[in-house]
Amino acid sequence: MKNTIRFSAALLALGMLFSAAGCAGTNSSSAASESSAASSAHISGSSAEAEAEPETAASAVMGSVVTTSSDVSAASSDAAVSAAESGTVSQSGDAADTFSASAEAPADTFDAGTSTSSVYRNSYFGIRFRLPKDWSFAEEPQLAEMNKAVSDKDSAEEIRSALSEGQTWFDMYATSDDGYQNLNITVQNIKAVYGANADIDTLVDTSLAPLRSALEAQGAQDISVRKETTDFSDEPAVCTRIEGSVQGIPFYETQVYMKEGSYILCATAVSYSEDQTDSILEGIRRI
Repeated sequence: MKNTIRFSAALLALGMLFSAAGCAGTNSSSAASESSAASSAHISGSSAEAEAEPETAASAVMGSVVTTSSDVSAASSDAAVSAAESGTVSQSGDAADTFSASAEAPADTFDAGTSTSSVYRNSYFGIRFRLPKDWSFAEEPQLAEMNKAVSDKDSAEEIRSALSEGQTWFDMYATSDDGYQNLNITVQNIKAVYGANADIDTLVDTSLAPLRSALEAQGAQDISVRKETTDFSDEPAVCTRIEGSVQGIPFYETQVYMKEGSYILCATAVSYSEDQTDSILEGIRRI
């Protein structure tokens, strides 16, 4: 029993680590280091905590969050600025921007999503997600831990301000009860993080190599990172496919992106042992 609890707690920690790594940028390398160190402490301490207080340990681990290495944000920023200066950045009209209703929408119009007991809804991006059976949303204290830069989660102005400073907003996190699958949705202000209102293709292309390095630094092995096109809510969308293993456990991750105005949404599905990421993402539908 103790081994099972320890394994589940580790999966929760790694789920947060890997799902955050591909889409959470930071403008501060020291902040990334502090966050990475905090997550490592959660992971290394999860075994002892699980033996003493299994349920509490799982909640504490699930509440931890890691932002990506600053290299991801830096590489994307350089490429985005370069593309913008050369006039090659596309604002709309390709598969990457299928979901973009208004590339010129005011940057301050973003509103955070809301969750009931079983349904997450984000009106700004026009999506919803209904919890599958035996899944649950992260509780408010856990989301607050992920969004430390925002003291009042109900303040749209404070959330927009944090985003304008390059912070990542965790809009939703959900996980299966056994910890083997999870989904999170994050939002960033493109201009604040990447230096230009670049399209999704540009951002994904420039993030692949730094993402691989960031995952390797966090202990992942046998990593494959590739860009693909997939169906997302019955429309084509750019996605990043990630596969690898950690502590001998195979993991699979698919990140799908939506762009609206100056904001980019990243929906990240993670599963262990076998690839269930597409079926997880199928739960995200248009409102």
